[in-house]
Amino acid sequence: MEMKTVEKTRSNVKRRRWMMQSRATAERDVDMTPKNRAEDVIAFAESHHERWSKAQDYGEKAKSCREEMKAIVMVRKIIKETTVGTAMTQLTLRMDAAIPAREEPSAKVKGLIQDIMF
Repeated sequence: MEMKTVEKTRSNVKRRRWMMQSRATAERDVDMTPKNRAEDVIAFAESHHERWSKAQDYGEKAKSCREEMKAIVMVRKIIKETTVGTAMTQLTLRMDAAIPAREEPSAKVKGLIQDIMF
């Protein structure tokens, strides 16, 4: 019987130790909870601020890119219009210079067009 009593006592001691450790851990966790919550709130706020800043930077870069693309499209349009206008002006000047008043205009025009195309 004595052996059973010793084992029972050991078991009770282990159980009490475990309960005391569990209680100490629970009390420490309860004490740490407000501190941990405050740390979590601060970390969340910092993370939110960082994401917000990155989103604003992205928005500004996207806006800048859109404005640059509009400017490029406008420049291309202006270049195209001035190039076509200049080519037409040069063609008219060449035609006027090549066609004297006494010669047949259609033959000279055909020749100029063939020269330009080939």
